[in-house]
Amino acid sequence: ILSQLRFVHATVCGTTLVLIYEIVAVLIKSTPTDVLISNTFFLVSVNFMGMLASYTVETYRRHVFIQRSQLTELTRDLERLSTQDPLTGLLNRRQMSQHLQDEVDRHHEDGTPAAAMLIDLDDFKAVNDRYGHLAGDELLRRTARAIAATVRKGDLTFRYGGDEFFVLLPDTKLEDGQRLALRMVDRFQRFGSATAGFEDAPRISIGVAGLDHGTTTADDVLSAADRALYEAKQAGKGRVAVMRAGRPFGRTL
Repeated sequence: ILSQLRFVHATVCGTTLVLIYEIVAVLIKSTPTDVLISNTFFLVSVNFMGMLASYTVETYRRHVFIQRSQLTELTRDLERLSTQDPLTGLLNRRQMSQHLQDEVDRHHEDGTPAAAMLIDLDDFKAVNDRYGHLAGDELLRRTARAIAATVRKGDLTFRYGGDEFFVLLPDTKLEDGQRLALRMVDRFQRFGSATAGFEDAPRISIGVAGLDHGTTTADDVLSAADRALYEAKQAGKGRVAVMRAGRPFGRTL
């Protein structure tokens, strides 16, 4: 117990010590039979109790180890659930708010530009109604993958809610954000196999807003992107609208 041996090792050591005693007592010391029996009984009893204690300690340690492993895994799952959207695997809205606020703070400190895109699947309700919600969920997952494959390294993609996605573009001017949005709309129109099973490939509309055009808070960015998205949706499907000095404009692809 003091040396913290495992049960198997403790059993081998205890048995070995008893055998050594028996050999020495019988062959070398010629120990009387009554003394030999008494000492052997004592040694066997002590070793049995030691083995039992060792087994109990080892079982307890394994139980504790398993509990800690399960707790660690559960903690990781909770952390993942608190940061990721379970359907698409993208960062969730809570993370979006935090990262957006951090970017706004950075903009206030050193004037670093940034842009944001609010992306909406056109006629998503019609997909759910025609093909079912499971198909709608699969379309959301494929859309998330298509968006993630289009953005640049360092850009952050979030599930905003429902059929809307949000992309944060650090160190990006509004014009560059517009170009990326146009490329994303074009890519989405052409990624064919990603919408396999749907007769009409759904389109996306994007509203783009930038921190370098007077926005001062995270809510300002979201509001500007939301207004731009509204203008894009009003103009038709597959459009990009950009907030510039309060006057969004769209471009049809």
